[in-house]
Amino acid sequence: MSLNRRTLLKYAVTGLVSLALLLLHNTTVTAKKAPWLKGPIPAHVERIIDGDTVVVRARIWLDQELKIRVRLSGINAPEMHSRNPDERKSAASARNTLHRLVHGRTITLHNIRRGKYAGRVIAELHLRDGTDISKHLLNAGAVRPYPIKRNLHKPCDWEGCTRTTTDTIHIAIAP
Repeated sequence: MSLNRRTLLKYAVTGLVSLALLLLHNTTVTAKKAPWLKGPIPAHVERIIDGDTVVVRARIWLDQELKIRVRLSGINAPEMHSRNPDERKSAASARNTLHRLVHGRTITLHNIRRGKYAGRVIAELHLRDGTDISKHLLNAGAVRPYPIKRNLHKPCDWEGCTRTTTDTIHIAIAP
C-alpha cells in the first residue's frame, strides 16, 4: 500500500500539531506541580489532630469557607500511635500544648502548599498577634524541627531515639 504526498503531508501536520499540544500540555502541568498561596488566609481552628496537624475552617472568599486539615510547616511532633510508650506520652503532651494555644481561636494561614496526603495542606500558622505557632511549639520543646536530617546507617545522634531491626526510627521527645 503506497501513500500519496497529500496523505503523508496530512499525517505529518497531524503529528506535529499533536507533538506541539503534548509539549504545551506538559509545560502547563510542570508549572502546576508546586502551587502555593502566600496568604494570609483567616481561619478558625475547629479540631486538633495531633501535635502538628489541625482542622481549620478557612475563609477563602466572601461567604465561602473550606474545612481542611493543615499540617504546621517546619515541625514534626511525636506520633500518637507509636509503639513506643514514651513517644505516645510526648505526643499527647505536644497535642495538648497545641490545643491550649489555638483551639477555638481565629488564626491566619501563610505560605500554603499541598501536602503529600490528599485533603491536607502544609502552612505556617500565626495567631492574631503575629506569633508563629510552629516557632512557639519549638521553643516550648513540644516538637522538633522538620525534616530531621538523619542517616539510617549510623547510630541515632539525638536523645530518645531508638532503632529497631528494620531501621525504623522512633523518637521520644520529653515534654
